[in-house]
Amino acid sequence: MVKLTKFLTGLILGAVSLALVIGAGYYKSSDSVANEGGSIKLTLPQTNSSKIAQQKPAKITPVIVDVNSAGLPKKLLQPWVVRVSSKGIVNKDNKEHTLQFELSDKSIPVEWSVRDASWNDRDKLLAKPLKPGGKTSITLVFKIPKELRNKTVVYEGGLKVADYKTKEQLAYVPIKILNSDRKNKGDKECCKE
Repeated sequence: MVKLTKFLTGLILGAVSLALVIGAGYYKSSDSVANEGGSIKLTLPQTNSSKIAQQKPAKITPVIVDVNSAGLPKKLLQPWVVRVSSKGIVNKDNKEHTLQFELSDKSIPVEWSVRDASWNDRDKLLAKPLKPGGKTSITLVFKIPKELRNKTVVYEGGLKVADYKTKEQLAYVPIKILNSDRKNKGDKECCKE
């Protein structure tokens, strides 16, 4: 009887462990994880004109992320971590740019993830110039502190991209992180755009 109990306990624990591993792998690779943050797509410089003399600012869609719209696994595992990833930052200019990144609002701790050997994390700089037609990407991981979790607008700022050498601003993308749960609790100022 003891052997059967040990065998069944081992079998149940093994099945639960296997289900957790498969479930975690599915969660990490699922589309829902990718859609629970924001995404940025930029063309540098940020203009809509083929004539340099008539450059006009490109229409950039702001990145708006609502922490309350995350799926159940995200709410359980990482409710106050928001990822904003670039789908591609492409240099469409006819010259190379040494890119430097900066957030306009630094009130929330942010981890920067850049898959480029020339990334200088201290200066938020790609030391190797991005050649015409070149592409790079970044991921910003916002870690929302406890004192901001009851606010309706948790973060409101933006990502600036500039040429480090010339100091020319090449692009700016507004980023807003909301907590619409505050609206559901009667906060009428919540989530206005």
